[in-house]
Amino acid sequence: MSLAVLDTLRNLKIKYKVLIIFLVLLLLMIELGALNIGSVNDIRTDTERIANELIPRLIQTTAIKDNLNLSILAAYDYVQTGNSASKVVYKEKLGEALVAQIQLFYLSQSEADFEFTTSFQDHINGINSALGDLVQSYERGSNDDLLQNKLAAVSTSRDSFALFLEQEIETKIQQESATERQQTDRNVQQTILNVAIVGVIAVLSVILLYFFVHRAITVPIQQLTTTAERIGQGNFERVEIESRDELGLFARTFNTMTEKIQATQEALQVELEKTKKLDRQKTEFLAIAAHQLRTPMSGIKWVVSMAVEGDLGELPQEAKEQLGKGLDNVNRMISLINSLLDVTQIETQEFQYAFAETDMEQLVREVVTAFEHISIQSGVSLTMDPPTNTITHCVVDAGKIKMALHNVIDNAIHYTPKDGTVVVSLDQDDTQVHIHVKDSGFGIPPSEYDRIYTKFFRGSNIQTIHADGSGLGLFITHEIIQKHHGNIQFVSKIDHGSTFTLSLPKRPPHLTLHTQNTTAA
Repeated sequence: MSLAVLDTLRNLKIKYKVLIIFLVLLLLMIELGALNIGSVNDIRTDTERIANELIPRLIQTTAIKDNLNLSILAAYDYVQTGNSASKVVYKEKLGEALVAQIQLFYLSQSEADFEFTTSFQDHINGINSALGDLVQSYERGSNDDLLQNKLAAVSTSRDSFALFLEQEIETKIQQESATERQQTDRNVQQTILNVAIVGVIAVLSVILLYFFVHRAITVPIQQLTTTAERIGQGNFERVEIESRDELGLFARTFNTMTEKIQATQEALQVELEKTKKLDRQKTEFLAIAAHQLRTPMSGIKWVVSMAVEGDLGELPQEAKEQLGKGLDNVNRMISLINSLLDVTQIETQEFQYAFAETDMEQLVREVVTAFEHISIQSGVSLTMDPPTNTITHCVVDAGKIKMALHNVIDNAIHYTPKDGTVVVSLDQDDTQVHIHVKDSGFGIPPSEYDRIYTKFFRGSNIQTIHADGSGLGLFITHEIIQKHHGNIQFVSKIDHGSTFTLSLPKRPPHLTLHTQNTTAA
């Protein structure tokens, strides 16, 4: 039966589970509130009894005693002095004592209280009778012996009353104190018992709630979280939650989603393998095509060069000019073939690097010098600013860095209009040497910044101005600088030129000063 109840609770919707938890906590709060109210009512009842019964009775008892004593003293004074005012006081105080005795009678609640009040009345009547005989004897002019006897009778009644008060009231107080103490003890014990019962119920309820929440909510959520983390790591698993609440529904949906993701990933993996295979085939085709093209192009270049230089006989000037243009196109074709071969080597990770300590200022100057003839032909001023201090040597592959800088300067010259300027400069900081190539050319459209280092990219504002170019130079440059653990950046503004900065570490990580060959990875 209990297992069926637990199973039913486990399959409840989470909102109902939360409602049950709330109701249990509410019942505990109500029980604690009822306990507090009961304890307060018991204390209030005891306090009201003391305030409404015991204290007024004590006040009336004290009033009786005080008024009787004052009445006796006033009667003594009247008998001894004949002062009529003392007789009036004697009557008043005796009357007030009788009134207090009546009030005490009204306050009596039990048979013992009535007996106690009756005893009071007997003593008051005795004192009243003795005082009356004393006053009457005095007013009749009785002799001193008779008056002394009457005084002795009054004194005896007073002493008897005093003894009664001392004994009876003390006994009464002790009895009532014992009764109140017993009642208080019972109330305290009942309160402790109630607190213990509620405490046990609360502890058991909290334990049950913990196990209920742990099993019905916490454990399923932990399973879902752990499985989601493992799926994020590539380990596809199912969540085993059998409950029929929202978490169970979510687990089943989660499992369905996981299966679909796994199937999709497997399909994508198949497509990725196909894409990689096609990419390898494309790269291999480019490599084969470039190799096949480079040999005949070299032969063509050799034959055309011989013709232009007159080795094959004198040619008309117009023929030389046309052959010269053809030779330029052959050189551009060979350059494109070489770039394609470089790209295929980069993609197949066969681009070899030989690192050595290199004089960077001399390297840059050699590349700039190599472009002097081209810059003059293009009508562009190419200069190199001397560094303000000695540039530190760097551990680099000098040939690859020359290739990278060659591509940047070549772009700067070709994409700068006639009478423009290209300025190359160097500086350094604590860890890097920076090569700057600044031109006054056409600039790069901001919308194309993120494509600048991709293969075959050429700016949209350049294609109609300068049709030649493969769009591979900056891609190759970027790869070379990255393999040197450096960085390439640029700033550009349309019609105001661009500045490219090649930043190279003075000593790349994991490289020593001596020359070594490594494969770009």
